[in-house]
Amino acid sequence: MLLKELLKLNKMTQNELAEKLSITDTAISKWANGKTLPDIYTVIKLSEILGVSTDVLLEANRKGYVQVEMEQEEAIELVRILEGIIAKIKLQINGDVHVNIAENMTINMNERKSNHTINNDDKDEE
Repeated sequence: MLLKELLKLNKMTQNELAEKLSITDTAISKWANGKTLPDIYTVIKLSEILGVSTDVLLEANRKGYVQVEMEQEEAIELVRILEGIIAKIKLQINGDVHVNIAENMTINMNERKSNHTINNDDKDEE
């Protein structure tokens, strides 16, 4: 975000900026991460402190804020898609487990029959 870059250029921390504006560093952090926006009076003070025009700050804040909202919406949609995929995988795994259990039971039963037949054949030879 632009605010972070401007702080670096001015060799200033979020805490220092907060002190100059007489606000909390939490408020600065929220602006820097695009979670909230400063009011217009604060934007004017920010422009003076950081040495940029209010137009630059307002445009950057508007773009940054919209971008965060879009990223959140995209993230929510991605989570929904992934949850659907996970549910399908779980169903497939459960289905495969049931199929494997059934196959193993069939194989075991066939082996028993074969062994039983062999044992009976051996008895017949005696």
